[in-house]
Amino acid sequence: MKPDAQTLGRLDDIVPLTSKIVISLHETHSGIRLSEKDMAAIASYDLDVVFCSGLVMEGIGELNPAKYGVWNIEHVTDFNRSSPVPAFWEVMEGYPILKVELRRQNPPFTQGQILSRSFLPTHLPEDLWSVHGAYNRLLWVAAACLDRKLNDLYLKGTPALREVMQTKSREPLLFNPQPPPADNKMLRLAVKRTAQRARAWAKSLTGFDQWGLGYRFRESVEDVFGINGFTTMTPPKDRFWADPFPVKHQDRFFIFFEEFLYSSKKGHISVIRMDANGRWQKPEKVLERDYHLSYPCVFQWEGVYYMVPESGSNRTIELYRCACFPFDWELDRILMEDTEAADPTLAEIDGVWWLFVGTRPYQVIKDDNYMDLSIFSAETPLGPWKPHQNNPVKSDARSSRPAGRLFWWNGSLYRPAQDCSRDYGYAVSINKVLKLTSEEFDEEEVAGMFPEWVTGSKCIHTLNMCDGLEVVDLMRTVSKV
Repeated sequence: MKPDAQTLGRLDDIVPLTSKIVISLHETHSGIRLSEKDMAAIASYDLDVVFCSGLVMEGIGELNPAKYGVWNIEHVTDFNRSSPVPAFWEVMEGYPILKVELRRQNPPFTQGQILSRSFLPTHLPEDLWSVHGAYNRLLWVAAACLDRKLNDLYLKGTPALREVMQTKSREPLLFNPQPPPADNKMLRLAVKRTAQRARAWAKSLTGFDQWGLGYRFRESVEDVFGINGFTTMTPPKDRFWADPFPVKHQDRFFIFFEEFLYSSKKGHISVIRMDANGRWQKPEKVLERDYHLSYPCVFQWEGVYYMVPESGSNRTIELYRCACFPFDWELDRILMEDTEAADPTLAEIDGVWWLFVGTRPYQVIKDDNYMDLSIFSAETPLGPWKPHQNNPVKSDARSSRPAGRLFWWNGSLYRPAQDCSRDYGYAVSINKVLKLTSEEFDEEEVAGMFPEWVTGSKCIHTLNMCDGLEVVDLMRTVSKV
């Protein structure tokens, strides 16, 4: 049974309290306010942080009761108090994103200084229409934001309180909340959701979703942000193909990818050989372990091919060395242990090696939404790998999790990322890297690749290029017969 963040409990059972103040709340025309006596009692303590776990209490920021201010978690429907439950309207109306912010209310930041921000998906793999489940995830993410920022404050002091940069996105950031639904509207919403689930169930009787590959040869780099002209490569119905990484070797192309057999419920790494005219041969298995492997990030260093596949189910990041291209791969070393990282992507930039991975903001609930981005750096791909001082550098289900190699275009560096807002691996966002140092990271989403652009496709979540060959993966609904 999954832990429920909404289960009531006693604070004393979670955090041993050395002292306690019982306060009285007074409702005013603009909100909730403490009495002057209670405010004075709080101010008498030498506090580092005051955290308001519910509505922000009017006037407490003006009191300046703590060294590092008054913090609170904000979600748009919390403030307007126009939703029966946070996340209700987002789920019922199919809005893909929830936003959580940790803010500091202490003057001079009376408008609320943003200390941490996370954009999380509304949908849940196990229950697409669960308001309770979406709110549950929202609370776990909020708890993770608070925990990380307190730890950051402990390690860095005041520099940890820098304002978080605004995230640029192609979508509106906020859902426009509505008044609580009347009985007749609630009935219409229930009927609408029931009809949607019935249609999905009916489709599942005759078809299933399957990942396959797509490729094209680009005549010009100007086509890099489009998705027209792809030739699809459809796997047998007992498996799927995903996460393609192309390599050109001796005038031939080799596409490494995840091959997942439904019977074994485990992925391995295979390769497809292709000539310059797009003629390809049957896939051949090149690497298999007792645990799941996917996302084979293949690169060259000092004349030797290396591969870092995703091995998160083994809680490792592993480096393989190619003994005989393309079929013979040997484990060179474990780059990281006791870590659950998704889609590790290596890139050498100006003599520094960088490792980008998708991480979860919480470990309590296991799902595919690695909505955080963490970065590590090293002098060589062999390590040791040093974490970025601001990890996770980004928390956004629309553009955090890696979706392929970084690439240069018109003198700028771009990073493909998965957009998991509407579904796992729904689309690819293209992010222009603006800053990348051991102290700073900033990027701007400038384009996207959407499955709707390819007839019959539902999702696309990997983009890679190599010497004019561009490869993607596409999810389609195929017939069971």
